[in-house]
Amino acid sequence: MTRKSIRTGIATYFGGSTLDARNFYRPTPLQGSGLSGVKPYYAYEFEDRDYVEGLPGTPIWGAVMCVDLPQMNENRHAIGGPGGGILNRPYGVNLFIWARGTQQYMETAQASMDDLIEATVARLRTDPTLGGLVLQAGEGPAGISISSGVPYGEPPTETRQDAVISFTANTYPAG
Repeated sequence: MTRKSIRTGIATYFGGSTLDARNFYRPTPLQGSGLSGVKPYYAYEFEDRDYVEGLPGTPIWGAVMCVDLPQMNENRHAIGGPGGGILNRPYGVNLFIWARGTQQYMETAQASMDDLIEATVARLRTDPTLGGLVLQAGEGPAGISISSGVPYGEPPTETRQDAVISFTANTYPAG
């Protein structure tokens, strides 16, 4: 399993199966929680429309996600001589989330971010294999780590906030 296949698989699991012209996977299974799209690679900046494109109705809050693989280890347990054994290749995964809201209150935007974080974790817990992509994700001693930033913006018209959901995805490729 390659880094690219892990990254793309995670992006489709959280973002949906269709890659649009702007490199977002959409429509996301987390649309109801405000996730507009997922990119398999980190993007430096987004247009305001990116946060809400594809969400139903006329949303005043939305978010985008990017997949980051900051770390990968390879552990081999040799069994039976050359060529035999078990290879464990765990990937550290960060799901970067950026959100933009045009609500009247920052508290409303923060509550929306809380809902999206909970929905993302619930999707991870529903199928820790990420749709059969990995052996397990978010399991073991490290579990799932969540970090969210302080909201900022131009009150009362705009609020931006970010969060990172981190976990380990274990793969056991042949070898």
